[in-house]
Amino acid sequence: MIRAALISVFVASFIGGCAHEPPPMPEAPMTPASRTTSDNERSIFAITEQRCKREIRCENVGPDKSYSSEDDCRTQLNKAGYNSLGLDNCPAGIDPSALQVCLSSIQAEECGKPLDSIERMVDCRSGKLCAS
Repeated sequence: MIRAALISVFVASFIGGCAHEPPPMPEAPMTPASRTTSDNERSIFAITEQRCKREIRCENVGPDKSYSSEDDCRTQLNKAGYNSLGLDNCPAGIDPSALQVCLSSIQAEECGKPLDSIERMVDCRSGKLCAS
């Protein structure tokens, strides 16, 4: 009799314990702000890559050049920053069509013209690139 009572208590506590377990937490959805940050960063990376390709084409990468290597080019350009394209100044992100125009402009830029600031190029200014 005691044995049956113990088994009943055990089964009841087991079943009751399962009933009180909280349901698994759903995965947190990605917020628009986190996607925008990522989009801005990807766009900035694309601009840096295109600028470094131009620097290589213009023979500004290598020993005794403006940039010692491709990695040095990326590092220096990213270190100089793109504050005008960050989330604070471009909260809606970068317009993909405008970004393509900017990248094409960088690619077409003549070697004799220094590209020390991305804002020097009309097609790459934040006013053109930032989505509304």
